[in-house]
Amino acid sequence: MTQNDATYSAHIRVALYQSSVTGTSPERMCIETLADIERVLGDDVDLLCLPELWATGPLSEDRLDYVEYTPEILFKLKALSDKSDMAISCGLPEKDGRGEKILYYNSAYFISRGREPLVYRKVHLFPPFGEERLFARGLGPAPVWHYFKGHELGIGPIICYDLRFPELSRDYCLQGCSIIICHALWPRERIGHFRTLLKARAMENQCFVVGVNAVGESRGVVFGGGSSVIAPDGSTLLDAGEEKGIFQCELDLHMMAVVRDRFFTAVPRVWQGCASTKVLSLEAVRQVVKRRQQAGQRCVFTNGCFDLLHAGHVAYLEEARSHGDFLVVGVNSDESVRSIKGPLRPINSEASRASVLVGLESVDYVVMFHEPTPLHIIESLEPDCLVKGADWSEDEIVGADLVKARGGQVVRIPFVHDVSTTRIIGKIIKSHKQ
Repeated sequence: MTQNDATYSAHIRVALYQSSVTGTSPERMCIETLADIERVLGDDVDLLCLPELWATGPLSEDRLDYVEYTPEILFKLKALSDKSDMAISCGLPEKDGRGEKILYYNSAYFISRGREPLVYRKVHLFPPFGEERLFARGLGPAPVWHYFKGHELGIGPIICYDLRFPELSRDYCLQGCSIIICHALWPRERIGHFRTLLKARAMENQCFVVGVNAVGESRGVVFGGGSSVIAPDGSTLLDAGEEKGIFQCELDLHMMAVVRDRFFTAVPRVWQGCASTKVLSLEAVRQVVKRRQQAGQRCVFTNGCFDLLHAGHVAYLEEARSHGDFLVVGVNSDESVRSIKGPLRPINSEASRASVLVGLESVDYVVMFHEPTPLHIIESLEPDCLVKGADWSEDEIVGADLVKARGGQVVRIPFVHDVSTTRIIGKIIKSHKQ
């Protein structure tokens, strides 16, 4: 594999601000941080990285109002970036009130001259800090494309606990990113994990990895520093130790071409055409669910006819999948559909409907059922989360009582597309008559 040398010939200077988390107010923390940053502006820094939640420290319900200061912090950092032409990547809490209810996110912002800040929302929330009670989960990677010295460079932001999940970093690199930035609040007691995982993400993706952590103590947790820059070959270009400060490092992007020319591992997995293996019998899927639950994974189950797959189905299944670690879809057999919708349905056979469903990335397994309802499947699989459309009230959802009795969750998902199979069929018939 030969890389384009012109693309990877740039040198960029990266600065890591290993800040001290003291639990002070965001306003005071911002003032102190900006004063520290001003002192390095003459060093021709191209990219400045700050830790996760650097202005607030770990949040709790009694500190959630700290998020109100985020817009002011972003304004000040944007002014600094515009003045210096230095890009800034940093972790801050985010408040989103555009939907039906206010949501909070643990986010990373990329701030640069000439455009609005870009945002990545943390995907993997950290259970020991109770983040799932405070924050909504981000939906996936959010690569940043930025020009450094005339070269477009892809940056993949991740946040702390995300580092333990290699698929996210791999996704960034498959999209063409050259640098992964991990914004962290990593405890000192596991700082060895931090250093090891930074190296692993760099070596397996043959890219640069920047990890920027905090020091100090907050909520009884001591943070371990160890902010580092790792080269594509796994070598350490910078290790900041345990002291507060701003630490700089130069990245020679040509190193990526050198490392990847030896052997190339940052490629997609071999395509195996495995969709057909995702349609299972009830007994087979029961075994799969049992084994994955024993491995600590959450099973999500939903069901439907899925006769003519449309955008509403796709959005619904993607949302269903987000509520657990794998999604099992129960599909009404042809016999079952006819008993519910009449002799002219389904339009597509059960084999065709199953084949289309398993081609979706959100669907892990499909199982057919012949009864009018999936009650027998729900009893057999014991899913952790049962999903239906919001047009069903909870007391109408088959199996809801069983799932809740075992400590599971019932989720009703609103429809985001005004479309239905019945209306599509009606439109086709009307068009044919004309």
